[in-house]
Amino acid sequence: MLDSLHPSILRHFARIEDPRQNAKVLYPLAEILLLVLAATVAGADDFVETTLWGGKNLPFLRRFLAYANDIPSHDTLCDVSAWAAGQRLVLGQQATEEKSNEITAIPLLLKKLDLTGAIVTLDAMGTQTKIARTIRDGCGHYVLALKDNWPATHAEVAMLFDKPPPGLAFESHETVDGGNGRLAVRRHTVCTDVDWMSGDRRYPGEPRFPNLAMLGRIETEVEQDGKIERETRLYLCSTALSAEMFARVVRGHWGIENRLHWMLDVVFREDLVRLRSGNAPENMAIVRHVALNLLSRAKPITSFKNRRKKAGWDVDYLETVLRHVA
Repeated sequence: MLDSLHPSILRHFARIEDPRQNAKVLYPLAEILLLVLAATVAGADDFVETTLWGGKNLPFLRRFLAYANDIPSHDTLCDVSAWAAGQRLVLGQQATEEKSNEITAIPLLLKKLDLTGAIVTLDAMGTQTKIARTIRDGCGHYVLALKDNWPATHAEVAMLFDKPPPGLAFESHETVDGGNGRLAVRRHTVCTDVDWMSGDRRYPGEPRFPNLAMLGRIETEVEQDGKIERETRLYLCSTALSAEMFARVVRGHWGIENRLHWMLDVVFREDLVRLRSGNAPENMAIVRHVALNLLSRAKPITSFKNRRKKAGWDVDYLETVLRHVA
């Protein structure tokens, strides 16, 4: 039965440990996962809608698995423990503990990933020496945004670029883009002279970022409607990049961040969903990420909204989405 669907779906589901007591299981975990993922791709936005969709599309689901006990209730879907991390576009997800924040969750997530040869980009909240060490221990490199959460270090790096000492070498790369009356100019500057940041400690609590190899600065000037806005951002990097590559890495970070959040908010109406009980919020967040990955590969290339609607209207098309058929 598992061979009837692409291995990266059902075979992946089959490897996930089911934390429930076997004697009390009416709905195998693979059946629950397939139901929720298929329903989400097809337009369901919560577990109640998932159950309704499953009841109307049981013959479709039985193309792949038995569903001997029909469709589970939405309460059953809410009660299953966190399932799995997404793949490709969304590599993983880590829930934060109550009264905690992303700083504690990021190292836990990083330890789940194979970081060998990867460049991990994080915004200022993730700019912590422990997180940097976790990335390097995983054989990855970091590009970390530096803001006022490290005020002394931020001030020193800013001064290095603003008033560099004689003979200091920099490399720069400029990009220009625009449209619809908006013009953005970005000047990317990198400096690999970082030995002064790893010398003798110069003040109590001075942060030591492991294997620091480069400092980066991005100066952005955006002109729109006759107004000009300027912004400067600083970065700490554990690998020496060309100014052009540095620009691509940072631009890629914000591109993924913006596209993913926009897709989840607009295509999946995540802001309108109010799941609050148990593992339901984390489970649905993971499912939406996986569904987004599947829809991103689906053909024909139309809007994500239209691809999702088509999957809801045409179960044969939905099957091609689930099979990763190009």
